[in-house]
Amino acid sequence: MTTPRVPFPVDALPEPVADLVAEGAEAIGCDASYLALPKLVAVASAIGNSRTIFLSDTWQEPAVIWAASVGDSGTLKSPAHERALAPLRRRQADAFAVHDAAMQVHEGLLQVFEANRKAWQAKGRKAGEPPPETPQRPVCVRYLVSDTTIEALAQRLSENPRGLLIEADELAGWLRSFDKYRAGKGGDCAAWLSMHRAGAVTVDRKTGERPQLYIPRAAVSVCGGIQPGILRACIGREHAEDGLLARLLLSYPPRRQKQWRDATIHPATLVAIDSLFGRLLELNANTDKHGAWQPVALPLTPEAKRLWIVFYNEHAAELADLSGDLAACWSKLEGYAARLALICQLIHGPESEAIDEDAMQSGIALARWFGAEARRVYGLLAEDDDDRDRRQLVEWIEGHGGNVTAHELAHGPRAYRGNPTAAEAALAALVKAGYGKWETRPAGAGGGRPTRAFVLGTCGGTGTTTPESPESNGSSSTSASRNGHDPEAINRLLAGESDDDGMEF
Repeated sequence: MTTPRVPFPVDALPEPVADLVAEGAEAIGCDASYLALPKLVAVASAIGNSRTIFLSDTWQEPAVIWAASVGDSGTLKSPAHERALAPLRRRQADAFAVHDAAMQVHEGLLQVFEANRKAWQAKGRKAGEPPPETPQRPVCVRYLVSDTTIEALAQRLSENPRGLLIEADELAGWLRSFDKYRAGKGGDCAAWLSMHRAGAVTVDRKTGERPQLYIPRAAVSVCGGIQPGILRACIGREHAEDGLLARLLLSYPPRRQKQWRDATIHPATLVAIDSLFGRLLELNANTDKHGAWQPVALPLTPEAKRLWIVFYNEHAAELADLSGDLAACWSKLEGYAARLALICQLIHGPESEAIDEDAMQSGIALARWFGAEARRVYGLLAEDDDDRDRRQLVEWIEGHGGNVTAHELAHGPRAYRGNPTAAEAALAALVKAGYGKWETRPAGAGGGRPTRAFVLGTCGGTGTTTPESPESNGSSSTSASRNGHDPEAINRLLAGESDDDGMEF
């Protein structure tokens, strides 16, 4: 049985990202999380190795996020993904154009070099002249990559020390790249897990000018969409146990019926977002004696430190009561709260020199929401066929006002279409399970008989699939602010108990 879903806490995001998420979700007609997740990943990638958050002398967290928007085809994941990554896509297109122009110049320099080299071999070498210098091949600035092979990624990282963003409309290819080590080769998996903490990665190559590639700080963020069945197949027990699942921030909102919308994102919001990315990408880091990037570590203000200590201790107490996959998830959310605080601070002020109380509060609120969502999504991924059918029926009813007659259901989902007997039985089963009750609709103004309708006990688009007790058929609703941030609801979810903290696939 899955837990209720709390709407994504848009108001925990600083402006202008909060404005973009709220306006973009309204314009696209998607869940706010489908915009928020890739936008947070894009911001993290823009920060890259320029900054870390300093928690103690032995603990810093990088601006690295791995996130997956889970949903069936047609749930508007892709339009949200495109909108969130638009500032980086535009800059990547510009960088490719600059590189193409530089390569044309390079080709001309190579021709001159070849002529000079032949002249040197014919006369200059005997005269003791130094050989001509080989022109350096231009490096293309990269922000986004889609090739997920470790060797190709290491090459790109060696040329772009800030870090990179792996973006994929469908994350299945990236997830399946972890499977390459199953035949006894663990190098790829170890490299990926190191990149999540912006750790060092070494790649030995059989070909190429450099037989070894050493990346001292391989900061790689990841975002994309994936269908729930594919996620279930790609993760499996193996990747739940190796830590991949725990490193993924997930969102899996209930499916909603699409409606035409004339809403747009305000031009001022788009200008502000583009300016934010420009300022973030201008952030530089310190360098060590070898020229490698050394991020500037931002300390916590005293107020932020107090908040962090309270959260850390509360989170540790929660973790002590968990086991299995949720325990692994909670262990990563601890660091994610700090990473999200760093990101929120730099959204608010890219030139910030410390993490303040507001940023820490936002990071903690976001981490708590992701914990609540993980608890819910893990349950969804562990559903059997009957559970899944029941949940999908409840979500369909939610999307149609929270009440439905058997006749209406028989004209709705394909499973019940044209079969009012099956529709009646399905609604009766929901009543028996405590999901709602029967109510009588009075006859219309034109006469006719009263009709019996099934009414959900809790509705309103919150994605609730937890039934009420059969003894109480009253309705309840999720309390939320304008942007859907209800800390008390999140805390109730975090304190919720599960029959089984582990996932079975």
